[in-house]
Amino acid sequence: MRIARLRDKTVIARLIMFGFVACLNLLSCKSWGKFWLTEIVYPTSPLIVTQYVTMSPVTPAMPGSAETCAVTPALPEGLSLAKDCTISGTPTRGQGTLPYRITANIGSDTVSGTLYVRVLYQPRFMYTANIGTNNISAFSINSGGALTFLANYNAGNACRFVVVHPGGRFLYTANHGSGNISILEIDQTNGALTTLVASPVATQVNPYSLAFDPQGRFLFVGHENTGVAAISAYAVDTTSGQLTLVSGSPFAAAAGASPASVHVDFTGKFLYAGSTQNSPQPNSFAYTINQNTGALAQISGSPFGTIQDAIAVYVHPSGKFVYYAQYFSPTGVVSYIRDMSTGSLSLMNGSPFQAGLAPGFVTGDPHGRFVYVANSGDTSLAAGVSGFQVGADGALVAMPGSPYASGLNPIGFAIDETSRYAYAANQASGNVTAYTVDASTGALSVIAGSPFATGTNPTTIAIAGSNP
Repeated sequence: MRIARLRDKTVIARLIMFGFVACLNLLSCKSWGKFWLTEIVYPTSPLIVTQYVTMSPVTPAMPGSAETCAVTPALPEGLSLAKDCTISGTPTRGQGTLPYRITANIGSDTVSGTLYVRVLYQPRFMYTANIGTNNISAFSINSGGALTFLANYNAGNACRFVVVHPGGRFLYTANHGSGNISILEIDQTNGALTTLVASPVATQVNPYSLAFDPQGRFLFVGHENTGVAAISAYAVDTTSGQLTLVSGSPFAAAAGASPASVHVDFTGKFLYAGSTQNSPQPNSFAYTINQNTGALAQISGSPFGTIQDAIAVYVHPSGKFVYYAQYFSPTGVVSYIRDMSTGSLSLMNGSPFQAGLAPGFVTGDPHGRFVYVANSGDTSLAAGVSGFQVGADGALVAMPGSPYASGLNPIGFAIDETSRYAYAANQASGNVTAYTVDASTGALSVIAGSPFATGTNPTTIAIAGSNP
């Protein structure tokens, strides 16, 4: 008995000494008890709230009770931080997913945590890239999701992809035929576009798709060209919208690849690309993004799997899953489980999940409940869009009523950030089909007045809000 007690005292003494010695070597350690504290953890990260909609207050878990709480940088306009670190309010400005460092004083010590916050825009304007007429069609969106044509704006040759900067002020197009990027400023009041003096910006040949990191610091360009076999990267001036080529760009994929499709995860730390090759070779690529420069580096194990033409890629808002549209047979959605720390991919059970003919664009709602695919080979007018509900494990289950009617050969698809409306770009019809989205199931219903005429051969769609 006495020997056991002595042994226990020795163990305790060693633990105390370990804490004391470790603290001597860590400037951030204020007490040896610090080693048993954990970070502040909010119920969800990213925290997704909606412009002009009062959010339900969220309170984090932490080891103790907060006496005071601080955040860096300041929370989005309209949100406030209570002394117990509860976040509440009504956000007034939309934004991409940005990181915030929350620090609480719990009396004997401090504890911190990083929370990502995204403010969803209310939909106001919609834009289509028209590859046949080298222009952009602009529309306003009314309270029921219907469209009113505003004007057409010139872009480059074979303008095929359009995207709005996370800040909401600028619109960018990938001009497949002229090998450049057009930059236009969006009038936040009426949706009109003005081409910047610095536009267009030269890039590698055959730019096919564009993707921003959620903070809008960097723009990435996928190229449908095996000679390029790389992804271009640009730093973005968020005040002027201008682009500066990142040192080392373009960043190689693999010899003979055409990494046309690109998408960035919600942390802005990883980029995923798909090659449009249909030969039996790995073509799902993954990169880390240098947070200071925007430079790309392929992660260990990339590329991860063979896809029969990975024409589009979509990273789930949780960051847990990555979905590729597989254009050739077996047509569908090739799905991966993603390692949140390393970014590596593992093929999901049940993949690929069946879609329609020649799946084009794949995307989903900001809350990660639904995934949609535009079936660009469909000419039936009855099966243009496949809709899926997302399971907890990332598996896709067809929605009630899927596939849904559209125009001829729908290749582009977009859902507004509030998940009320969705739109399909019907390439062969030269128009857009508008839908309402069932909040419970994700099912689509065609809006009266559809389809809405665009320029010739619309390929992609971008929906914009505004920060007046």
